[in-house]
Formats: sequence, C-alpha cells, structure tokens
Amino acid sequence: MTVDMPAIAGENHSPLSAQPQLKGPDHFPWLYPYSTKEDAEALWRDVEKLELHRQVAELEIKGLTVVPPEKFVGPERIHRALEAVLNVVERRFGFRPELEGDSHDNRTAPWELVHYLLLEDPVFQEIVVHPVTMALVTHLLGRNACLSSVMGLIKGPGGDELELHNDSHLIPPPLPSYVQVCNATVALTDYTLEGGPVCYVPGSHRLHRNPIFPEGHKERVAVEVPAGSLIFWGGNVWHGAIPRTAAGLRVNLLLFFARPHLRPEELYRYDVTPEMLGEMDPRFRTLLGFNIGYGWGKSGPSREPGLNFVSRSAFD
Repeated sequence: MTVDMPAIAGENHSPLSAQPQLKGPDHFPWLYPYSTKEDAEALWRDVEKLELHRQVAELEIKGLTVVPPEKFVGPERIHRALEAVLNVVERRFGFRPELEGDSHDNRTAPWELVHYLLLEDPVFQEIVVHPVTMALVTHLLGRNACLSSVMGLIKGPGGDELELHNDSHLIPPPLPSYVQVCNATVALTDYTLEGGPVCYVPGSHRLHRNPIFPEGHKERVAVEVPAGSLIFWGGNVWHGAIPRTAAGLRVNLLLFFARPHLRPEELYRYDVTPEMLGEMDPRFRTLLGFNIGYGWGKSGPSREPGLNFVSRSAFD
C-alpha cells in the first residue's frame, strides 16, 4: 500500500520520484546489504535456539552471567583445553604444574599467565567460535567484534586479592553506554570460594566509570561455578578476584573480545597463514581483523567487498 504525503501550506513539495535518489549498492558496495531488523532477528534466533534468555537478561541487569556446563562446550572439550594449557606451560617453561600439588604461592611464577594460545591447539579455536560464545559476544559487541587475546590463567594459593577494576582499559571516563570489550572466562577447574574465584559488583556496569577504592568492596559477589562453565561479562563491570586458600591450582581460559576500532592485545592475524585460515571457522576472518578496512598506504583504502569502513547496522 502506498500513502501520499500531505502538502504543507506555504511550501513547494515535489513528489518523491522527483527528489534526488540516494546512491545504492552499485555506488557503495561495502555498505550493503545490511539491515538492523534482520540482524536483530538473527541474533534473537540464536538466543532462542541456545536457550540463552536468562544469560542475556543477566548481562543487561547484573552485568555478568554464567552459562552452565550443560549449555556450553561439554566435558570432553574442557578436558582437552585443560591439558592443552598445561602442555603449553611444559613446552615453554620446561615444567608441568601439578593441579593437586602442595600449597605454594605461584602469583609471581612466569607461567601464571600463559599468553597467545589461540594457535597452540585446535581446542582453543573450537571454544572461541562455539555458538554460545559467539552469540553472547555478538549481543554485547556486535557481529564485527574482534578477538583480542586468548590466555590461560593458573592460580595457586597465596598472594594478594585482585582489586576491583573494569576491563575498559585506555578508555577515558565516562565510559560509553555501549560495551567496548567483553571477557569470556572458561572455568577449566571448579570455581569455589576457597579456590580464589572472580568476584564482581552487580549493576556496576551502569555507572560507566572505574571504582575508587574501597568503593564496591562490601557489595562484591563471588562467582562459584563448576568446571565447564562459561563466566561472561562486559568491560564496564567492576570485578576482581579473591585469593586462593585451598591447595592445588585453579586453571581457566580467558577469552577477550573487543569492538573492531580497538587495538587487539594479541596480533594473531600476522601469524595466520591463508592455509590455516581456510581450515578455521568462517567467522575467524572477522575475529582476527581481516575484515577491517583501515591501515592503507598511498593507494588509499581497498574497495574489496566485505571490508568494514563504517557501522552499517545497530548490531555491528
């Protein structure tokens, strides 16, 4: 059905057909075809299919959510990821941490943070692009989100607590209302109160700034979850960690994502060959930054289809 636009007294209005027409896909192929409506409906289909309604609501209201093991990657992948982190430590440092070993303070150990893991074992890639991971990342950062880093975190007894902070590093306050970065932490061992879990302040993401010590300490909530869970939060959430008092080690896999205008922490795109990229999930091209159009030289920007120069949808 068409509707005639009413005339406005005192003004000369031409019919729409006589107005200059907007240039379309033939002139700006990198802008099309994108639709906020279609993007929203596609994301909602993923949320419904994966039964993530609760998780999306908690992200909006509390700022942090947990995906239980039965909704995530499964025990086989969790075991493979745990073994893969320990294998990398052994290859790089000549020492294999004992999960149930004697109490010791490893907070200054060189293997506490194990960097640059994505290309070390296929299981890390499988977890990054798992449908649950991608649905939540897309919800917070858009479908053009990039992978910033993949790290292992090994925590032993002792040490100081990790003070409350947010993950929107180098972004000056007030922080934007739309999330810039997000953290997807995979619990490879149980998260218990004695094990030194992450803690957070529910609702703190709506303050859009860093905490000022000791602000928020009395409101902290410890996240206690079984191995295989995914702990997920946006970059504005105030969070920290409690010291571990139990013997042995807590191990997790930390996946960090960012919007495409931010610099990644780990530059995987420079170590990925075309052959490797061809074997990966198609979304890895976007996650590793291959669709970002910036960074040209004297010849100017490429007009290769699929490169991102502007935001084309509310879900970018």
